[in-house]
Amino acid sequence: MMNPSNSQRTVSPMPTFCRVARFIRHGLLCILCFLPTIAAQAATYGYAPIPLAWIDNTTHTNVTWGGAAQCAAWNSAPVDDDGTAPINLGFNFTYGGTVYTQVRINSNGRLQFGNNYCGYGTQTVGPPPTYPYTYPDANMNNTMRVYGADFCPGGAPAPCAGRVTYAMIGSAPSRQFVVTWSQMKEWNSGSSLFNVQMILQESGDFIYQYKDIANTSQGMGQVGYQLSAADYVAVDLTTINSLAYSSLRFFKPTAPLAEYRLDECTSAPTQAVDVSGNVYHGTLAGGMSVASAGRICTADSFDGNTGYIGLPASFPKLGFTPGYTSFTIASWIYSTNVVKSGQRIFVDDQNNTGGFAISLGDGGAGVIRFFSRAVSPVIFDSPAIVSSNNWYFVVATHDAATKTRRLIIYDAGGNLLSDTNNIYTGTWGSDAGTAAIGGENLASTENSSNYRFQGRLDETGIYSRVLADTEIAAIYANEVQGLQRDGTLRLCPVCNPALGNFNAFDSSTAGGSVSGLIRTKIAGMQLASSSGNIDAVSLSGGALSSFNGNTTVQFLDARDNSGAMDAKGCRSSWTVIATDSGLTAFALNFPNTTRVALPAKTPVNAWPEVRLKIINASDATQYGCSNDAFAIRPSYINTVGAPTQDADWQNPGNSRSLNNLAASGGNVHAAGKPFSLSGLTARNGLNNPTTNYAGNPTLVPGNLVLPDPGYCAANGYTCVPGSFTVGNWTYASGVLSSTSAVYSEAGAFSWEVEDRSFANVDAADSTRIQRYFRSNAVIYSGRFVPASYRLNLNVPLLQTFGSACAARSFTYLGQPFGYALAPSVTIKAMNGAATPAQTLDYLGVVGSGGIWKLATPLAYNSAACTAPTQTCAMTRLDAASKTRLIATYTYTPIPATALPGWATLNAGMVGTASVASANNGSGTLTFGSTDKLALRRDPAVAPDPVTQAPFNATLSLALQLDDLSEAGSAGNPATISGSLTATPLTFDAGNQFRLGRLRLMNTYGSELLPVRVPLRTEAYTGIGWNINGADSCTAIPTAAFAISGGLAPGIQSASPITLNAGQGTLIFNSSGAAGSFDLAANLNAAGADTSCNNPAHGGTAANLPWLQGFWSSVCNGTSIWAQDPNARIRVGSPKAPYIYLRERY
Repeated sequence: MMNPSNSQRTVSPMPTFCRVARFIRHGLLCILCFLPTIAAQAATYGYAPIPLAWIDNTTHTNVTWGGAAQCAAWNSAPVDDDGTAPINLGFNFTYGGTVYTQVRINSNGRLQFGNNYCGYGTQTVGPPPTYPYTYPDANMNNTMRVYGADFCPGGAPAPCAGRVTYAMIGSAPSRQFVVTWSQMKEWNSGSSLFNVQMILQESGDFIYQYKDIANTSQGMGQVGYQLSAADYVAVDLTTINSLAYSSLRFFKPTAPLAEYRLDECTSAPTQAVDVSGNVYHGTLAGGMSVASAGRICTADSFDGNTGYIGLPASFPKLGFTPGYTSFTIASWIYSTNVVKSGQRIFVDDQNNTGGFAISLGDGGAGVIRFFSRAVSPVIFDSPAIVSSNNWYFVVATHDAATKTRRLIIYDAGGNLLSDTNNIYTGTWGSDAGTAAIGGENLASTENSSNYRFQGRLDETGIYSRVLADTEIAAIYANEVQGLQRDGTLRLCPVCNPALGNFNAFDSSTAGGSVSGLIRTKIAGMQLASSSGNIDAVSLSGGALSSFNGNTTVQFLDARDNSGAMDAKGCRSSWTVIATDSGLTAFALNFPNTTRVALPAKTPVNAWPEVRLKIINASDATQYGCSNDAFAIRPSYINTVGAPTQDADWQNPGNSRSLNNLAASGGNVHAAGKPFSLSGLTARNGLNNPTTNYAGNPTLVPGNLVLPDPGYCAANGYTCVPGSFTVGNWTYASGVLSSTSAVYSEAGAFSWEVEDRSFANVDAADSTRIQRYFRSNAVIYSGRFVPASYRLNLNVPLLQTFGSACAARSFTYLGQPFGYALAPSVTIKAMNGAATPAQTLDYLGVVGSGGIWKLATPLAYNSAACTAPTQTCAMTRLDAASKTRLIATYTYTPIPATALPGWATLNAGMVGTASVASANNGSGTLTFGSTDKLALRRDPAVAPDPVTQAPFNATLSLALQLDDLSEAGSAGNPATISGSLTATPLTFDAGNQFRLGRLRLMNTYGSELLPVRVPLRTEAYTGIGWNINGADSCTAIPTAAFAISGGLAPGIQSASPITLNAGQGTLIFNSSGAAGSFDLAANLNAAGADTSCNNPAHGGTAANLPWLQGFWSSVCNGTSIWAQDPNARIRVGSPKAPYIYLRERY
């Protein structure tokens, strides 16, 4: 809620920033964004970025708001601007120097210790809004602020929403107290969304976490903490969106035993200054040079021959002297020759009698060695990972209690390369000599070029304890960004500037200075209203010298440094700015003084690199250029109405809008494929375009709209925005457009832009708040869909003979066969990048918050398996015809002349397929467990010795999965497809195919005995028909046999009759009378038999049509090769093959 004493005001759409800026911890120099001065401050905590590790708060306890009873400065806004009673933490938490067991939670993103101040959430409504109680504020002592906006939790008047929860988790000594503001709205900004979290750790560190953020109000609340008005930190940022999906860890930086920044830049230094305050200044010796390019500001260069930094004799014996037995040594190293052995980074081993060293190359090229002569093993080596001409952050620790040495190595690209340790035996020793950095000292027994570092060292810190892993990671995370180890900005000196007759620098520069820095300025604002005004000074011989007279001051476009710098600090390639009405040359009078402030100047355009040139109006040979360059940046980037567009779902253009936030319907674009942005306009503080602007703003995803983050959280899914990049920007009078914007994920999202590089010239002297500038509106873009699906098949097995019979080794032509192990296909939804990546956000159920579109089940739709082709395609569709699966089978016969083709499929032979999402952009497609295939028995061709002899068939399966759900809008894909090229399939027991038939043998027998009718399966050999001795699996149900035309004896054989080696016997009961009957086997799939007996007589269909034959050219109209076998059975006949022996007694 807004403080009623602040009436609503009308402002421009420009975002406004006025923040307490960063302090310089050791230099005690403070910078204030857009204000001229601020008192110096000390700070107990530093901070560093860490990866997001969001803690699910679904089961955490909802806060109970206390209202007036718990709030000082109660403003009668229950829930909206409210606080809780003290809540037990569950452990002792030290904040500053005080131990707390309870904390209060404030609705507006604060934790408060022993402080119950509530107050208002909004100072002025804007737009954009501003917020009260910015640090430092007398009412904010002992508070932490995850984000200082006017949060409006659920329970306050609509559209307020979201939960504030807390929980203690973990066990001692690693307990955590977690407070979460989830699905939070901002007061007076109903479409906003914030998910933020604070974690108090039992160790004393605290963590701020940021998940989904849609800062639609464009307000900029503080992030930081305040112990007192003199001890606080406001995090250096310009937009809360820049923290989305990241975390900050606040920690108490360990005071170093010695800290060598190696930023000296005088021409002949003798000291490497120890900034720890412990006065362990080093002495530069031999082949040393300063002011080389460093990781932060400058570095010292070592020649690999005679150069080193000697430490004083008072420096403690690390590992040996009580109080210093455990230690950490950290340094950035840049070797120009990693093959060279003996490159000492730190050494205390002058006499080789018990000392130690951290050294490069001793164990081979690129190996860091940590040796200690008094322990076993002496040597502990890292992997060989250091290469020449690259920066590395090397950390060596020694834990005396556990007798453990450790080496940690990072590169300069944000990567931990190695973390190894070694446990030793023995007692750590010492050496009587003095320690050194970069090489053995002159008194060393190893005083030679063989033991000196070759390259550059920077930021060498020595600590008298083992730093926690979290602090080591924090130091690296900050220093790799060019910040100090505690996260603050280091002001880098301008080394050995060429000074002419005049110079210019910020008005805040200390009196008596002859050189200084100029921080980033803002177009459309007076210089004094941005980072401070500029002063000019008169010099003579590099010293201040009074001047009485007029000068001409010019602003120079200093981007072109091709011209040589003259003795007065100017280059001929720098040109006078004549097109900016606020930067035209002007007269500046020096009234017999050394220093004069520039009059009010308001640049109107953007300039990435500017210098001032001051010329004596009476003598043009007397002049000078400012020793420091600075940027004049735009105030903001106008994105109101900036469209996201494309030509079609895979190509950029401007014919379709991409602002679709619905899970179904509307325009869609392929993730990973380029689309267009336009209408982004860089503007100055007067809201006019800065036509010179040609920067490279960063696209900052804010919150995920699709899939719905709330739905994801409720179901335990991981949903985060993808990467949003622009390959190239096109500029036209300060208006940006691009046809190479790419979003990597599926779904819809909000975004902003932030330029982080236009003012890079000021990276060493200006804060992010001063250098960075951002957009003034949240843009929503969508909907993005997978560009394709990637299919990965398991190793399915076809089932020989279509059954699990153990003795099978072949399959008959016409005999259906399926799978012993059915296909299972992993589906991955992929983007359209040059190297496609899985779209992890493609998940969930449409209509519930998800966007996964592949439907299930998929039922038989059609089949194309016609002879004599060698392909057979099965098509399945879901009920709405939005997902289609085509499975195409191909066989290659051996020999190739065997071309029977595929048998016709029907719906009964094709089972359903199912698709199951894994809710991470992948899923599983399963089918085939009930599918049947068959190779055709050609009824039109008599047994052919070429085409129907036994052959082996190599079968393969190709798949195509089509998503048809996005075809509704012009330019959308007709299908989003995934395919699997033909993949060979294996049979589980043999891949031979045979043309077969079942034969019933005519039989004669006695009417007094059971009649035994031989049955046999026969296979065509290419020459004739032989008993199929490989068939011990065919089983014929006795009900399939039909009797007609005479006697009707019952069947004695058990059902079914399973052949053995292609033969079997059907046994009838004795008839008791002479006569005959006709026998047929009904092998049809259904109906009566189709034998050549006349008339036809029935039998239960055995569904073995692949064993039918060609028995007669006249067969009651039955087609050849569709005729059931038949036989004539006689009993009581003299022809019976029996001999009867009668005995008479």
